Amino acid sequence: MKGVVAGMSETLRVLHVVGRMDRGGAETLIMNMYRHIDRNRVQFDFVVHGDGEGAFDSEIRDMGGRIFHAPRYRGINHLSYRQWWRSLFSEHPEFSIVHGHMQSTGSIYLREAKRAGRRTIAHSHNTSAGQGVKALAKEYLQRNIGDYADWRLACSSDAGTWLFGRDACDLDDFFILKNAIDTKEHNLDPTTRMRTRAALGVEDRIVIGHVGRFHPQKNHEFLLDVFAEYHRRDPRAVLLLVGDGPLRSSIEATVGRLGLGGDVIMTGVRPDIPDLLQAMDMFLFPSLYEGLGIALVEAQASGLPCIASDCIPSEARLTDLLVFVPLQSPASHWADLMAEHLVGRPRVDRCAEVAAAGYDIAEQSDWLMGLYRRAMLPRLAFVTDNGIFEMDGSFWHTGANVQHYATVTRAFQEIDFVGNAMESQTDANPVDHRYSVQLVERVVKGAPSPSRVIALRRVLYHVVGKDDVVMCFGTNGFFAARLAHKLGKPVLAYVGGCVYDTLIHMDSMVKRLAAPVLFLMMRQVTSHAAYVHYVDEYLTKRYPTRGRVLVCPSPRVSLDERALDGRIQRLSNRSDSVLLGLIGYTTNRIKGVDVAIRALAILGPRYRLEVVGGTAQPWLDKIADKCGVRDQVVYKGHFSSREDVLEWLDDLDIYLQPSLTEGLPRSTVEAMSRACPVVSSTAGGLKTLVQSELQTKPGDYRGLASTIAQVAGDQDRLRSIARTNFERARRFDMAVLDPIRDEFYRAVAGGDKS
Repeated sequence: MKGVVAGMSETLRVLHVVGRMDRGGAETLIMNMYRHIDRNRVQFDFVVHGDGEGAFDSEIRDMGGRIFHAPRYRGINHLSYRQWWRSLFSEHPEFSIVHGHMQSTGSIYLREAKRAGRRTIAHSHNTSAGQGVKALAKEYLQRNIGDYADWRLACSSDAGTWLFGRDACDLDDFFILKNAIDTKEHNLDPTTRMRTRAALGVEDRIVIGHVGRFHPQKNHEFLLDVFAEYHRRDPRAVLLLVGDGPLRSSIEATVGRLGLGGDVIMTGVRPDIPDLLQAMDMFLFPSLYEGLGIALVEAQASGLPCIASDCIPSEARLTDLLVFVPLQSPASHWADLMAEHLVGRPRVDRCAEVAAAGYDIAEQSDWLMGLYRRAMLPRLAFVTDNGIFEMDGSFWHTGANVQHYATVTRAFQEIDFVGNAMESQTDANPVDHRYSVQLVERVVKGAPSPSRVIALRRVLYHVVGKDDVVMCFGTNGFFAARLAHKLGKPVLAYVGGCVYDTLIHMDSMVKRLAAPVLFLMMRQVTSHAAYVHYVDEYLTKRYPTRGRVLVCPSPRVSLDERALDGRIQRLSNRSDSVLLGLIGYTTNRIKGVDVAIRALAILGPRYRLEVVGGTAQPWLDKIADKCGVRDQVVYKGHFSSREDVLEWLDDLDIYLQPSLTEGLPRSTVEAMSRACPVVSSTAGGLKTLVQSELQTKPGDYRGLASTIAQVAGDQDRLRSIARTNFERARRFDMAVLDPIRDEFYRAVAGGDKS
């Protein structure tokens, strides 16, 4: 598996993609993280766009990072830009994770990273691309960026919604990474304040400050209008503008026009932001849009009263120092608020509050390192037709999922479950909250639905695209396998039975017609699969593969030696009545419930049949009425626990499995593990599971009745069958099977196809 690191002993290299490593908000956050990570375990490299030296480049090199210069994207160079990335990933396999901060071309370089087998992260730092044709072009380019990201990060909820969409922000792979700072750098220090104010020549002035690039987003023109209004009221005020950018000459012209030449200080780009914040008395931030505004976090930590536009996400308010003002409010209103908040409030250290809100760099860098380590764990997409439902904030799985859940969760720590949404049931098992769950509508519900296929493919594209191995079950699994093959992802096909045998016995004409089609589809999946898990040897011939093979039953039981002793004792104290049992759905003919009812009519009144797992159905009641055995059939529904099932099995005289088709039924194995005599059909894996003299042809209710009668009337034979079944069940003991399955699934997780 390309890009997967089995262990974390080697230094993990993360490639950060930016425009240029100057002192902007996103770049400052990256450097804050870089300074605080354990660089023996994780090392950063950078792709910047264009030539020239960035403000942080020298420090990056000093810390062991490398800087690669990509060509600027201009549209006309789309092909050469894409090829540049392909060459980079080809020449540098050491990049395990690509962390994209540059949104405009993210759908290009993240897609190429995915093609090269790298983990990908898309990180939103803003809530707008700006205005004009260039902004529209950027928004068009970045529209699908989330499709190529294994993880989505944002500095705020608004930033996440803007780049990825509201629905994507509800998924398990979206997180808020807070614009954290080193709060210790912002502790109040009167000595630093006095020294910095003296250096700036503002010892006796009221210093209004702003930190930000000279760019339309930061709204400097309005900032100057606000300051001019306040300066008319208090001439002692001075405006300190920290930063630089393409609008500097325009801003200088505005300063001259307003007659503020001696009252506005432009420092340019400075490395000593904490010291400059100490020198200020108030912080203004009238941006047109922001992802969050790391400058606001720093200003609040420094104890500065802050006035900001209401275009900034509310998460930026970490203390009561920050006041939001509608951007439409006139400059005079802003000046009124400035005067109000500059009077009567002593300046105190707020670093503890900022840290408590989760904005301390140590906490956030540790979290990011954890995400990087988690991202490198092998991931499994578990795609099934079986039902999953949500209840009380948790997901619950049923059917065959129960059999495989324990195995896959031992081999993979990162799993994305995709299953059909269903109504809640009592006999279900919870999905651990560590794992992601995606619910889809059943593709075939009567007739195939194109809209449900489209919805399924959308979910699969995201899940299969980011995971390393795709485990396939049923129709959903077929779509997942095709997509995995297209994306070059290995497929683990699970073959638990013959789809042809199952569908050909259905009442629905549509399903019977679909039987040969789905049979061929399943053969196609196994033929291209890298790994195939068969539950029985006979399936290897029907669904051949060139991949690595495991032939291992999925049913797993825990044997209790007391079960055999108890069975033998009960056989010695039997009554004249005979209790038959069967576990299976009653909505179709697959489990042979109707066959058992017809056999009951031949056996006579001293025989009773209990059915677990299904409820009474009109079609079965009609058969029972016609046979005159309605009072001899009881539907027990679903049991709430496995213990209830075992207790019920212990009370049976004979367990029946008259299925028309089977893989290797768990219920039969459970019955045998309780030393219960079993009479079955010859369907599927039952041929090798049950003693041959206790088998009848599928649908042969007369043969079933005859075999039951012969067994039920012979105490010695019942004891012999009980002992034989218990011994045969030993090969399904989890102590025997789990090591075999675990070895195979660990090989899958490690990419071993030998």
